[in-house]
Amino acid sequence: ATSSWPNDAARSSSGIAARLVGVPSVVAAVTGRGSTHVAQGARARALRWLLTILLRLALGHPNLRVILQNPDDRDDFTRGRVVSSGVCKVIRGSGVDPEAFPFQPEPDGPPVVLLAARMIADKGIAEFVEAARELRREGVEARFVLVGDTDPGNPTAIAKATLESFRDSGAVEWWGQRDDMQTVLAAAHLHTGRWQQLYVAAPVLGDASSSDSGDRTSRTYRLSIR
Repeated sequence: ATSSWPNDAARSSSGIAARLVGVPSVVAAVTGRGSTHVAQGARARALRWLLTILLRLALGHPNLRVILQNPDDRDDFTRGRVVSSGVCKVIRGSGVDPEAFPFQPEPDGPPVVLLAARMIADKGIAEFVEAARELRREGVEARFVLVGDTDPGNPTAIAKATLESFRDSGAVEWWGQRDDMQTVLAAAHLHTGRWQQLYVAAPVLGDASSSDSGDRTSRTYRLSIR
């Protein structure tokens, strides 16, 4: 059986089901760890402990291979004794068609800083808004734009009313859900967000940056394509 599991909860249930029905081999394609992995507090730590136990059971299949998209997830799995390094394979991960998202020259006008993502706390939305406010207080002339809709099914979803208050305060613009991302990206000078978003932004903008801060790490990525 081959399955793509977006977070630890789905991964646990799918893996346990595969073992219960006697699937002879399992390939687990891990695309992400989910919001519990980066959440803070005692409840989040307890959930991570429980999920680790469940993952050991789910991924304890004798004929298993695990495909991951970054080495950090692999290290978490092996450090937590969920799986051994011998069954893990790290691939390059998500990509983008450069013909669908061709490079565009910088637009005229004041700099536009763009964050395109689901409007959930794990994507750094609050940090983006606070940074915009701070830069505005320092007199920086730029536009700060959020693009994307909220995700009611996510535990860290930002309410629509909160997003509207961000917009109404003048700190940022909120463009909501957009289906013309080529046009949106071409209107920006800099795209910022989680590292996965660089894949789409860099071919169009030629330059993109990302900060990834969780409970254990704080890193900045920069990708340029000329």
